[in-house]
Amino acid sequence: TNTTGWDYLWTAQTEIIMHTNMNSREWKKEVKAKQRPVFPSSYHLSPRRERNTRGAINLTNCKYESVRRAARRYGLREATEGEDWALFWTDCSVSLDRVRDMKRYQKINHFPGMSEICRKDSLARNMNRMLKLFPKDYNIFPRTWCLPADYSDFQAYTRAKKHKTFICKPDMGCQGKGIFITKSSKDIQPGEHTICQVYISK
Repeated sequence: TNTTGWDYLWTAQTEIIMHTNMNSREWKKEVKAKQRPVFPSSYHLSPRRERNTRGAINLTNCKYESVRRAARRYGLREATEGEDWALFWTDCSVSLDRVRDMKRYQKINHFPGMSEICRKDSLARNMNRMLKLFPKDYNIFPRTWCLPADYSDFQAYTRAKKHKTFICKPDMGCQGKGIFITKSSKDIQPGEHTICQVYISK
């Protein structure tokens, strides 16, 4: 399986943090010493293979300079095309075949089917389905509509709950772009592909 890997797995925007066996105290010592990440001893790679692969990241499908800056900051070397790698950072979804072809020591930042929970529209639809099946267990999120499909239901709700506030998000947006808050359903056009939720204030 591909469940074993580096001792760290990164979070890309501000820093790259690898994970499995290193606790927080050891991690802080590692960062302070500015040492490069190493493979766990259980891999039993040959010395030459380990030297060539250790710290190599494939960014051929990544357009974000922030990821490259974070990789350089933590001593990761960008692998050339066709070169073996230990980390693969991609902006796109990955196929099951790609994951099946991965070696034991390789890590990737996506997994097949993750759009079902990472895209706002897919997540909203799945959560609403689970709420219908298990209303007691899934009554954990605010009332949510996938527009335009749920527009008539949304309109009926706004007529009954006239003083509610709503937060609206583009169904495929990211980084906070296009999000707005409104008290009026007139601000939401019928044909817009939007995820609309009852707004929960602090």
